[in-house]
Amino acid sequence: MDNFQQPIPPIQPNNTLPPTTPILPEPSKSKRWLYILGGVLIVGVIAMAGIILLKEKSPQSELESLKKEVQTSKPVDKTAEVSAESRAVFAIVEGLKMNIYSSNSNGVDRKLIFSREISEPNTRARPFTVVDIKVSPTKDLIAYKFPPAENYTVSAPAPVFLIDYQGQNKKKILDNVETFSWSRDGKKIIYSTATPRFDNPNAGVSFSSPGAEWHIFDMANSKDVIIAKPEQQFHSLGSWINENKFVFISYNIYGSELVLYDSTTQKPEKIKLPDGYTQVAGISTNPSGSRTIVSLLPENYGINYSCDFYEVETDGKLGKHFIADKNYSCEGIAWNGNDEVYYGKGTGPKGSISTSETSESGYYVLLSVYKYNFKIGKGEPVLISDGKEVYRFQNVLENKGFVVSNESNKRTPKYILEMRKLDGSNPQSLFTSDKEMLFIDWSK
Repeated sequence: MDNFQQPIPPIQPNNTLPPTTPILPEPSKSKRWLYILGGVLIVGVIAMAGIILLKEKSPQSELESLKKEVQTSKPVDKTAEVSAESRAVFAIVEGLKMNIYSSNSNGVDRKLIFSREISEPNTRARPFTVVDIKVSPTKDLIAYKFPPAENYTVSAPAPVFLIDYQGQNKKKILDNVETFSWSRDGKKIIYSTATPRFDNPNAGVSFSSPGAEWHIFDMANSKDVIIAKPEQQFHSLGSWINENKFVFISYNIYGSELVLYDSTTQKPEKIKLPDGYTQVAGISTNPSGSRTIVSLLPENYGINYSCDFYEVETDGKLGKHFIADKNYSCEGIAWNGNDEVYYGKGTGPKGSISTSETSESGYYVLLSVYKYNFKIGKGEPVLISDGKEVYRFQNVLENKGFVVSNESNKRTPKYILEMRKLDGSNPQSLFTSDKEMLFIDWSK
């Protein structure tokens, strides 16, 4: 309704009333007393009602009402929010800054943990080329390193810094580090130092190039111990199985090799790869350290495709070949407890991978999410791409849900970082961008 202003009555002369108001006779003295007494009673009733109303609206009474309301209300469906305690930590290049955020699992309460100026033309806006960052298993500390700005090769030697999960109390803990990883208890860090590959970038890779020098740094007492020398040719860490046992990867002109290494005996045991496989795609050990798996790539990968997972036995041999899918490509491994593993797997729109066959998303591999349960010895799909968008698997929040990068070249924004329930349902957007995002881990 339109808000019209009421007309203002004409101004009357002093001691007069408007002509339409009747003039009443003056009341007698006895009636005056009745009027006064009635007024007093009315004021008293109003005052009493006000006191009662104020009492009902007091903070204490409101608190009691709120308690009753909570007690009598229906239970909240906690399945809609995957976890109220854990916070998702992720990175994205925004302008000329590398920004690290954390948020609740439903994408709300996003906070900037820290930010650093970078040179975006050298990064191609891909955060994993700019920062090596890892949350401790205790979820209260974050270690990270930035490579020198002139190359943005993430494994180039640089210092490692430590902050708490809120981005505070920064301190440098290591120098000249190529790569690093946390121990399972969050009390130690294993790291590699610079090798001749970086000291002499024109040297190339020989038949048996020097490996890295590997150290273990104890956070409690700052004690640093060398566990492997460059001549042992351990180029990267596959997995830290337990306190003294590791799986390293060695590279040569023919591909890569797996080595099981015990730092107490300092005796390496080479793990022979099956015929037809020359490269290691990824290694992962479950939370208790009782099971290690490896993903292998076939010869001439890029022409030939297959997704192959093997168990790694404690004696340094490959065990069960539990996933063997031709015409598929696999990436990403994360455990949901000790007996179930989630991973990324995809094939082409027509059942085989070819760069000439793209889907509606603009991708030629339909990235999807699968899982395998070791107790029942069975794998199954969890979230399958329909071709309109693909799902690049990121990580699992144990018994709660998992994260994917929902991607499509045919929309804006191109990337949606999503949290989903373990069955792939109920997507919750953590962040959206036209630039690639890096999901890091979960923190407090």
